[in-house]
Amino acid sequence: MAEEAKAKGTWGGARPNSGGARPGAGRKKLECDAVTKSVQFRLTEEQAVIVKQFVKLLKAGEITLDDIKKKE
Repeated sequence: MAEEAKAKGTWGGARPNSGGARPGAGRKKLECDAVTKSVQFRLTEEQAVIVKQFVKLLKAGEITLDDIKKKE
């Protein structure tokens, strides 16, 4: 039997007869704004607590970035 040649980059390379990915299988795409991006910082424990409180206030709408810019 001759196997069908699969296109490069298709799912199921380890199992050529698997039939491909199931609908709905796998991770969901992250839905985020174009402005949102992931960033990593190395912080001390004290700094991490302050940043978490700040982000919590931003998400709750208690402060805005405009408020911070005005103070500068």
